[in-house]
Amino acid sequence: MAKEHQFLYVRADEVQFALNFVRTSSKYGHLAPLNDEPRWDWLMFRTIANKIAELRKPDSNLAHLTGVVVRQFVPAWNKGMRLLGMAYRDAMMAVFRKRKEWQGKLRRRKKSKKEPPENAGQLVLI
Repeated sequence: MAKEHQFLYVRADEVQFALNFVRTSSKYGHLAPLNDEPRWDWLMFRTIANKIAELRKPDSNLAHLTGVVVRQFVPAWNKGMRLLGMAYRDAMMAVFRKRKEWQGKLRRRKKSKKEPPENAGQLVLI
């Protein structure tokens, strides 16, 4: 029996957000490609994010899971690879923070739109 997937896969705009995060970062900016055409980096972000969504469970530590998945795809063989892995991890965490902020905004909107219950079950004096 196949169970439904609980956590959303990454969307194209979120991958673009992660790339922009790396490009504009003072720490990782030199790692980003010079042109605006996302190539392998875009595919790598998408692959990492979808693997995180696959392995994620409700009680999992997202930061730890992200680090583990990134190390699967970008092993830390030398200082350059370690830095690249940190760039991927930090960019993915920025995506997840943005998702969390958005979910918080949606929850606040739902709470503020509570309507009074209808007159079901109330006594009416005639």
